[in-house]
Amino acid sequence: MSSWIKTADKMPEEGQEITARLSHGQIRQIVRDSRYSGGYKQVNCRGWECVSFDPRTVTHWRPEVFDRPEQTGPDDAPWMMHDQPPKGGD
Repeated sequence: MSSWIKTADKMPEEGQEITARLSHGQIRQIVRDSRYSGGYKQVNCRGWECVSFDPRTVTHWRPEVFDRPEQTGPDDAPWMMHDQPPKGGD
């Protein structure tokens, strides 16, 4: 795993998926995408969405990302489950 990179020193490339650390302590997996408001997008249950935070709060990042489970979902987020019954119940 690589070290955290300060956004003041270097920004991720356009389209690069990263693990980001925000100034208030949250860690998020996001993609730099100038087509989205704020310049980033993140995964939600329906695929990619606009990130709803001020992009200046991203203070550090690293190129490693978390593995996603392989499941079915929308074309741009095939790891997200859709129309699956809840687990653990009858």
